Amino acid sequence: MPTHMRFRFFAVFALSFSLPFLIILPQLALSAQDSTSAGISSLDSSLATDPDNYELLLQRGHALLDAGRLNEARKQFQQLIHNSESSVRCRAYAGLGDVYLEMPKKKMQALRYHRIAESIEPDNLDIKYGLANVGLRLQWTDGHMLASRELKEIICAEPDYRDAYSIWRERILGHSFGELREMDRCLENHLRQNPDRPRFWLDIAKDQFHMLEVENCLSTLDSLIKYAPEYRQGNRNLLEARCYLDLQDTLAFEQLYFKALESAHRENDFEQIVQEAEPIFTPEETKFIEEVKEPERLYNFIRVFWKKKDPDPTDTHNERLLTHYLRLREAETYYRLRKPDSWSQTNPTYNRMFFSWFEMGVEYEPYEYKPEEISNSRTRRFQLDHRGQLLVRHGPPDEISYIEMWEPAERFMFAPSPAKTWRYGGNVFTFKEVFGVGEFIFAPTPGKYAADVMHAMATEFYKDPLKNLEQNFYGANFLTEDGNLELEVYQSLACETAETQNPPGVIVTVFDSLLNEEGRDSTIAVKIKVNNDSLWLGINRLSVEPGQKSIALKLDIPGSRCVERTNLTIEPYPEGELSISGVVLGTPAIRGKEIYSRMGVALVPRPSLRFSSNETIAVYLEVYGLSALRDEGRSYAVTVTVSRMTKDEGRLASLIKKLRLSGRLTETHRTLSFERRVLTRAGQVPEYFTLDASELVPGLYNLAISVVDDASGQRAGVVCSFMLVD
Repeated sequence: MPTHMRFRFFAVFALSFSLPFLIILPQLALSAQDSTSAGISSLDSSLATDPDNYELLLQRGHALLDAGRLNEARKQFQQLIHNSESSVRCRAYAGLGDVYLEMPKKKMQALRYHRIAESIEPDNLDIKYGLANVGLRLQWTDGHMLASRELKEIICAEPDYRDAYSIWRERILGHSFGELREMDRCLENHLRQNPDRPRFWLDIAKDQFHMLEVENCLSTLDSLIKYAPEYRQGNRNLLEARCYLDLQDTLAFEQLYFKALESAHRENDFEQIVQEAEPIFTPEETKFIEEVKEPERLYNFIRVFWKKKDPDPTDTHNERLLTHYLRLREAETYYRLRKPDSWSQTNPTYNRMFFSWFEMGVEYEPYEYKPEEISNSRTRRFQLDHRGQLLVRHGPPDEISYIEMWEPAERFMFAPSPAKTWRYGGNVFTFKEVFGVGEFIFAPTPGKYAADVMHAMATEFYKDPLKNLEQNFYGANFLTEDGNLELEVYQSLACETAETQNPPGVIVTVFDSLLNEEGRDSTIAVKIKVNNDSLWLGINRLSVEPGQKSIALKLDIPGSRCVERTNLTIEPYPEGELSISGVVLGTPAIRGKEIYSRMGVALVPRPSLRFSSNETIAVYLEVYGLSALRDEGRSYAVTVTVSRMTKDEGRLASLIKKLRLSGRLTETHRTLSFERRVLTRAGQVPEYFTLDASELVPGLYNLAISVVDDASGQRAGVVCSFMLVD
């Protein structure tokens, strides 16, 4: 239903009517709603017998307006503005304002007539509501300020009046602290008599948080819990979390944040939690949020979104989440839009005009600037200026400078305009102050160091405050005697790099494809000697299920961050078929100083997969699915091919790949063959041999191992890589 139609019905019912009008009112209301010629004809027939019935005349004016016959409607209302009854004059002026509101470029005349109506009956809520509607239709700052003022007076008089409160909260942006306090006083007065209004409690708490009144906010939330404990728990928990972050209780913040996420999932209400994460979304993530509505997918998206950004997923603390909300609080406090509905904020043409003014014939545009993409309806919901948006995405700048720019003034003259530059490394962003508004917007400027704001507003950056260390690691998976899969992960770090005398903790955590934790193992590193270097070596072993996995590895070094992530696919071993485990590469163990063994075979794993030419390389793997011979035991043949690769095929610290052996390897340097026989008729078989590296030249090598079962003739193979250095 059009806005002016809704307004008129309330205006009619708010007044006292004579008995004849009450009798025909249902027919008149119907004619006003369907706006048909028959309805107008019915009014004309009624007026023929009662030409001085002002209610009928007012209804006829509105019916003509609804039918789009604006000039006739205007004349109808103009006939009534001189009526002796103030209520009739008031409604006639309001109707005349509605008519002009529908005419092109007549909104100011509409505003004038609505103000006259309000001067006649200043306490009429229907008239105030109509005036607020005019303000919203005017748009931009002045119109929204008018609408805000009228709606606030309505709400203070009658909080439940139509949708006045929702409009004031949702469509009017940029409320001042004074406006918020005045509104909250009105709501608090209402809550003294009607405390079971949960939305009012929650909105007051949000206002108090926005005004930095954290203790008052928590107190108001306590009242909300008292009177409506089930009301929008996700939003309530999220607001509580942010309060505790302001109070520097980071543990409570994170606990309440993820409690809020669980509540949002249960209530299917992700609006607030998504809105607060969205300032650092990529365009692809924003598109996903706009398209996906299923609560399970939204829940997993937000949870995985933060888990991926966690610099250390092995613990429960997420520093990136914490940093985001600290930045968001700073931006909301210092870089909030004062007039979010001003022309400079709502009209991208303003930015383009300024760009052309500034260029003054200089042909330079380092990238395609699209102001509508950084000042769209979604970003405006944050109520942050461009500096605030940049701060949330990339943190505080390295340097802020004050400069002057020139923009057009009266009579084709140019006047200086204050501006600021934010420098991030070698990238400079320029923000100019909008004349008469007091806000800063991004100004695309030429220059060697001019930054690409389009790229900046589509990315984000987090600098870990801890020193980052990079360990070497790789892993191998095996089949246990009871048929389960087992993953072993080997990590090492130079003791000199770690700068700690105490053995660090070693942690490996396994996640599924949605980053739900499936298992973890913790142990303590041991110190080993590799040539002339001392290393901390950590070995973790944990059961896994087949599928896509995400692995987080950590050496717990005080004051540093030594964490790595990797993805891998754990494949099941085929039952009843010959297969080979992952491969462990290292050096032979020193008798009496064994630190690692499998199935009675000891060696020292080398996570770096780098060996010197004077070392002996120990190789361990396991063979599964061997068939028994007719007499007794089992036997198989092993062929080992070592080939030097012509170029680097990737980072050696990646996990060893398990695959079927196919094709031939080129540039073979050495081939070994073994015949093996075991006395057992079933179970896993350990395979261990050594390579003398002294006969190989330095370089990157492929190690291909092929096994042939003598009983079944089945063949299986695996390939891994290692580096040989001088």
